[in-house]
Amino acid sequence: MSNRPDCTYARHILLSETKKICKELFGKGPEKVRLRIAGDVVVIELFCFLRASEIQLIGQQPQKAGLVKAYRQAVFECMKEEVEQRVENVLGCKIIRHLYEIDVPANFAINVLILDEPF
Repeated sequence: MSNRPDCTYARHILLSETKKICKELFGKGPEKVRLRIAGDVVVIELFCFLRASEIQLIGQQPQKAGLVKAYRQAVFECMKEEVEQRVENVLGCKIIRHLYEIDVPANFAINVLILDEPF
């Protein structure tokens, strides 16, 4: 018998954890999170997650979008291991690859997690 939670419960907990992690890291959680689990792949999409000050900055100076992206990626990299541990605790699987990409002008980010085995 597996110690893993069922998929619906795991999705609920991961959605909650994702919002909490974003708020801890950046002071604001996303307005919307979409999460998909397919076999050994977890995709987490974050919509409208930038702070008002970041939106204002890139609205007034679009060339600063790269700075916002670099800042957010640097903060995420510092916390990546903790984030992965929290996700692994929810899923009961190890993460073997973790990709994180931000589209600042679109106010969108995506996390792709590859697990060591299908969930």
